[in-house]
This record gives sequence, structure tokens and C-alpha cells, in this order.
Amino acid sequence: MNINEVYWRFKKLKKEIHSRRVQEWSRKAGDRSSWTRQRKMPLHDILISTLARKGLSAVMEIRHYFQTAEKMEKTVSKQDYLKQRQKLNPEVFKLLNGNYLKRFYTGQNVKEWRGYLVMAADGSRAEIPDSEENRRTYGESINKYGKAVARANISALHDVFNRFILDIGIHHYRDSEVEEAKAHISVLKNIIGERPVLIMFDRNYASLEFASFLEKAGVK
Repeated sequence: MNINEVYWRFKKLKKEIHSRRVQEWSRKAGDRSSWTRQRKMPLHDILISTLARKGLSAVMEIRHYFQTAEKMEKTVSKQDYLKQRQKLNPEVFKLLNGNYLKRFYTGQNVKEWRGYLVMAADGSRAEIPDSEENRRTYGESINKYGKAVARANISALHDVFNRFILDIGIHHYRDSEVEEAKAHISVLKNIIGERPVLIMFDRNYASLEFASFLEKAGVK
């Protein structure tokens, strides 16, 4: 691994997080005013602290972040933090991730197998937070205790040798795995362009229609 290249990618990511473009990406549809005021915890702090989350409570996450950033004199309350975070458009993380990966795949550290990037795609059904909104969006099914719970299909595309997850999709639990795979490939092409790629799928994806789609997409 080229440490200088890794440092350069993180430096570019940090600069991007502080950019006006990311400020615009972070607003939800119709919102023209969020992230314009200079607060104790501005947008770039919210983005970085979210990326660095360790699965702790909100209070501990805030404390840990401000300790690490050596900004304890500027710490904010849990209520203020959550209020600000509600304004955040989650799509901004997809855009940041996609741009980071594009920089990686144009660099010199990319590992291939016989000239191919090697990916693996798979999905699985999983219980998700059992809210009314999630039930409407993703559907529900009966768990082993005979109770109806919110459930979704979670699908991922993974680079086997470079150990990046390029895309994650959360879909209705009855959606087709093939359609989920097509969505992954659309994201993949946006990141790597026309580089030769080999993707491994299990037998649940096999069909003439999907084979034809892969051939047209230039995927082996």
C-alpha cells in the first residue's frame, strides 16, 4: 500500500467535506438555508463525527468526538446535535463515498486478477427497526415467534481484493435480487468507468435475461 496515496485521498476527502458543494448536497429537497450559520458544531463536524461513529450512545459519541478533536470547550448538547442531524440529507454520504472510491480506482494501489477487478454481490433478508414507516416502505413478514415485523432485503457489492464495499442497497423484502444487482452495477460503472470487471453471483441470480444484461454492461 502506498501511504502517500492513502494520505492524499484522505486529504482530498477532508477538503471536500469542507466545500460549498457538500454543503449543498447536505440539504434536503426544498431546503435552501441549512448549514449557512456558523454553529458550535458546524456541518463538517457533523459529517466527520457521523463517519467516525463507534455505536455508542449519542451523548458518548458527542463527547468522544470533541475529545478527539480537542474541542471540549465547544461541545454541544445531545438535543442540539440530534436537531441538527435531522436536517442532514443522508444521500451526502453516498456522494462522498462514491467520490472517494473514484479517486482510489484511478490510483496505483488497485489490485486485479488477470486484468480484472473482482467483485462479489449477494443479498439477504433482515429485520429492520420495526416502525410504521419501515413497514410501509420495505414490507413486513412473520418472524419465528409468529409476530409481524418490518423486514428488508439488504444487498451489497464488494471488491474482493481491494476490500471495499462499493454499494449497499436496502430494498423491499420481496424485491428481485436480479434488479438489486442491476442497481449495484449502475453504481459500479459510475465509479470505475469501463475497467474490466468480474463479478461473482450465486445460483439465485442465474437467468438468460440477467446474462444478457451483464453481457451488454461489459461484466464477466
